[in-house]
Amino acid sequence: MALEREMMRADNEDKKEDQIRRMAWFALWGMLVYPIGIIVADTVGYETTGQLLADIAPTYFVAIAGLVGAFFGAQAYQKSKT
Repeated sequence: MALEREMMRADNEDKKEDQIRRMAWFALWGMLVYPIGIIVADTVGYETTGQLLADIAPTYFVAIAGLVGAFFGAQAYQKSKT
């Protein structure tokens, strides 16, 4: 019974790590696509939309950089711990 619980816990922890990894990669791709969205909005003719996106870009990039930094920091900490 204890072995089964331990295996279930390890499986759940593995799934959790996979989800966190996917979230970090999604955030990184978002950092690449965001400027393209601003350019596309400007070229299509949505100048106001492009300006609004550009106005919130600094906040977006700081938040995403913090998220990705926390992920990689946690990974480095876990590797140094073992």
